[in-house]
Amino acid sequence: ISGERINKWVTSLPFTDQTKSNNRRMAMTLWKWAFESSLTSKPPRGVLSVRVRRVATVAWTRAQLYEAVNGADAVRGTFRGTQCKRALFWGTMFRCAYETGFRFADLHELPVSSLEGGCTTITVNKTGQPITRPITPDLERRLLELASMAKKEGIFSSFMNRKNTYKGARKILDAAGLKGSKIGRAHV
Repeated sequence: ISGERINKWVTSLPFTDQTKSNNRRMAMTLWKWAFESSLTSKPPRGVLSVRVRRVATVAWTRAQLYEAVNGADAVRGTFRGTQCKRALFWGTMFRCAYETGFRFADLHELPVSSLEGGCTTITVNKTGQPITRPITPDLERRLLELASMAKKEGIFSSFMNRKNTYKGARKILDAAGLKGSKIGRAHV
């Protein structure tokens, strides 16, 4: 194994720069592990990095966001075994996603204990870092109303599993004509 061989292999791959970068990273991880495990005497050096061009985030307009929230507020029915209206659930989820910018997984698992004094504080799953976001009184009222009907600590996860929540959100976004798979502000 050598940096020269990995460089040659990575440049020969018929993939995008992002895929080449990912493959390079995996090769470097394996080489580093082999070196630290004394399976090779060559230290992992001499491998060129692959530059990946970042894709700009596409922002939705305020009108498009209102369309999505209105679509969420128009969902009919209640959740089985509860008095929770689906419109309350979806309207609150979309508002919370916009106001906080939380990633989908963090939003889905949002605990009741995270609400305090007009803010919500969580530890981000992806980074492990704590983050606090202010929320409007209307959103706080909605979250507390949902929490009062929740059967466990997770405000949204009490009513629907992650897969079905994602599918339901995707339907609302599609109906509003919005592309992309993310819900939070960083992707709106």
